[in-house]
Amino acid sequence: IVSFVRTSLAFKLFLLSFLMTNFVYKIGLPGFVIKWLIIVTSASAVVAIFQDIIYVSKGIAFVGIVDKSEMKYMFEDTPYGRMLRVPALLVSYKNFAFLLMANLLIILNRFLYSPPTGAKSRVYLSLAFAVMLVALLLTFSKDSLLAFSIGVMLSLFVRWPHYAIHGLAGILLL
Repeated sequence: IVSFVRTSLAFKLFLLSFLMTNFVYKIGLPGFVIKWLIIVTSASAVVAIFQDIIYVSKGIAFVGIVDKSEMKYMFEDTPYGRMLRVPALLVSYKNFAFLLMANLLIILNRFLYSPPTGAKSRVYLSLAFAVMLVALLLTFSKDSLLAFSIGVMLSLFVRWPHYAIHGLAGILLL
């Protein structure tokens, strides 16, 4: 029964992605959807940061409903002690890391290709970027961090292709 529920939920989410794509066909709607995606993900990132603060200070893993088999993957041993891999409002830290990585790349590309004109929007987007980056680091998901760094390099390469040799030399130097 659990497998059936998970499969049907995954199938519904798959269909929902097609419905959202069809829903976002008007000119003003993509900007609206992206804005609210960034707002909701920023709120989740703040919740994730508070989850880690609660775990570090009180020792309570405030993670919601998580299977006991997955609970052993929710912790990371670091030089600073045992840390919680924050799942925020999602069930798994991997899903949350993927959502954070996608939103961080959206914000970065917004700054690279069409920077916001008002100072207020620049401050809000920068604050959202910083909060989401901290939350991504607190997931301790190395594959998401690697994918994010590759996405940043690709974004920079597409924006300024004439600096490709300089970037490659810098990477080789590092």
